Amino acid sequence: MRYASAKPRAKTKTDTEHENSAPIHDYRPCSGRIFRQSTRRVAESLNITGHAINLSNGNVEVLACGESAAIDELAEWLKDGPRMAAVDSVAAEDVDATPAERFTTG
Repeated sequence: MRYASAKPRAKTKTDTEHENSAPIHDYRPCSGRIFRQSTRRVAESLNITGHAINLSNGNVEVLACGESAAIDELAEWLKDGPRMAAVDSVAAEDVDATPAERFTTG
């Protein structure tokens, strides 16, 4: 299993103004719930089980169990997260854990 901790936040004008030829004016906040639910959808599409949960320090913990290539793909996705998020950092490590039956959020 691989454990990852991501630090998501809402995108700001500074994050979005260079993505297109004109600034993006959709600054809806990216809550931990959106980040966790988006992570769940990606994980499920890759047949990954585990969880995405909020930590008390504002990070989102992701525990993933599945094929190595699928976990690598999820780890790459976590670096950007959903469209409304800016991810400050992702740290990952392999851990020993009992595989879950499905991917959950909390």
